[in-house]
Amino acid sequence: MCPTKKITNLSFDEHFFGPQVSAFIQPVRMHFHRLNAADELIKQSWDISLQQDSVAVLLYHTSRKQIILVKQFRPAVFVQRIRTKPENRDKLLSGIEWAKYPKELGDTLELCAGLMDKKGKSPVETIRDEILEECGYTVELERIQLIQKYVISVGISSASEHLFYCEVDESMKLIKGGGLANEGEEIEKVFLDILEAVKMVADGHFSSGGISCPPSLFYAISWFLHRGHLSNNVANKSIPKKGQAKLVRRKIGAKKSSFKKATGAEKKSFSKKWTPPLAP
Repeated sequence: MCPTKKITNLSFDEHFFGPQVSAFIQPVRMHFHRLNAADELIKQSWDISLQQDSVAVLLYHTSRKQIILVKQFRPAVFVQRIRTKPENRDKLLSGIEWAKYPKELGDTLELCAGLMDKKGKSPVETIRDEILEECGYTVELERIQLIQKYVISVGISSASEHLFYCEVDESMKLIKGGGLANEGEEIEKVFLDILEAVKMVADGHFSSGGISCPPSLFYAISWFLHRGHLSNNVANKSIPKKGQAKLVRRKIGAKKSSFKKATGAEKKSFSKKWTPPLAP
């Protein structure tokens, strides 16, 4: 057994970017020593962005038989999509003509989500609040199921996200939703058909109609389709067998070459047979 190699001589520059002014990120520079594969001492420095953990939820509307997502403007996405355009790659941010680009370049399609920035609240309590604030539904904690906890970014942040699943219907609708205006949120609910969800997975990319989508959305939808089953028997607790995704695509003609050719009857039949995911 190989001996454990430890990181030693750790130190941090906590204000190398100037006075700390952000409530959301804290940039620091970490200095450390470590042994490489040849047992040679390596001195390294690494820039880290300390961030708060977050929560997200895949919402499924049982009456509409649709997934509920949120659409909103993300400044960071807007900046990145514009600064990486060929005409801007050698320019400073101050040299880019921002006003000539449409705001929609910063629009994203995401899961209902939020930061764990409320003291004393657990991840499930935090996502319950987000469901109400962003989508307008009030749900009991027992209805919210944990899917997975994972690291969002391993290169700079390493913040974690708790991903949940929850079913809602119109009886739980309490307010309009749309986010908190005092925090600058302007959120639009988007209802996604199961067919559209399958197409996203079949196409194998994270964008829909030019709108940017984070990997967490793709992962959540993949989980949803995998855990769902083509049966009207709700009591059937079996998890889909290997190859179920191919069966789904074959049922609705979701392969890239034939998805658009699926008939109305096939689509209607698929919608009737689909049942939501089983509890994890």
